[in-house]
Amino acid sequence: MPLTAAGFRICPLCERRQANVMLYRAVVCESCRTEYITRRLSAFAVDVLLVGLVAVAICLLLPSNPLPALPLSAALFLLKDALDGRSPGKRLFGLQVIEEPTRRPAGMWATAIRNAIFLVPGLILIEPLIMTTGERLGDRISGTMVSWRRYARSYPFSLPGRICGECGYNLKGNRSGRCPECGREILGGHYATR
Repeated sequence: MPLTAAGFRICPLCERRQANVMLYRAVVCESCRTEYITRRLSAFAVDVLLVGLVAVAICLLLPSNPLPALPLSAALFLLKDALDGRSPGKRLFGLQVIEEPTRRPAGMWATAIRNAIFLVPGLILIEPLIMTTGERLGDRISGTMVSWRRYARSYPFSLPGRICGECGYNLKGNRSGRCPECGREILGGHYATR
């Protein structure tokens, strides 16, 4: 990880500020973590609002039998991230659900498993508030994480030491200290500068 002139670690995301707080398993700056968490909570609020609007619309369209609204709304919520790991809220705020081991977009089953935790009464209110380090219980169970697409090529959202932050070149096995594609230096063995 690069250091400032004073010897402090620099945030691997913005590469401007001192890294001093955890986000997933990386040390980042407070500003980047706060913006990331705010984006996730905002995307979650948009998704809950949209699912709620669909439920209300079903109740209005079927006033004599509003019962289908509940299972349909639950199914929509479970599968909201199923299209390329991006729900409407995540698209709006530049986020994407990815599989943690591979960093590829999460599939339908992984996103359904990660969202199923919200079917437990009360967790829909608590779960978003306990993810101060990026992880929430649904992500731990399903083996997923939420990537900030703006920094998708930076650690912790890319695999350490495998993707060049400048050009996206696969650096697996590279020991030269430079990206062979664009020539950028690989800093600290984890990522190349953007």
